[in-house]
Amino acid sequence: ENAADKAVEAAKQYTGTTINTAEEAGLMAMLGINVTGPEWEQLTGIGVRVTELPFEELFPKQMLEHKAASGAYDMLTIGPSWVADMARAGALDSP
Repeated sequence: ENAADKAVEAAKQYTGTTINTAEEAGLMAMLGINVTGPEWEQLTGIGVRVTELPFEELFPKQMLEHKAASGAYDMLTIGPSWVADMARAGALDSP
């Protein structure tokens, strides 16, 4: 059993739920909408809802949602240069 298989098996406990994610509008979002999202749902039973945002709006929108504690996103697309600011703000979590 590899790490991917373990992740899929562990995720199955959340079957019937939906993960909300913010992605860069265009090709990046289309991957989640048309390929990886449906594949994840098929493997785990967890839906994936992708919100498309222009790249320049990703960081401010994600930080505003975090500060408002809106719960809008479960998963983020981030630029490497944003990590320090997001970590200081408590916006990042790891398993």
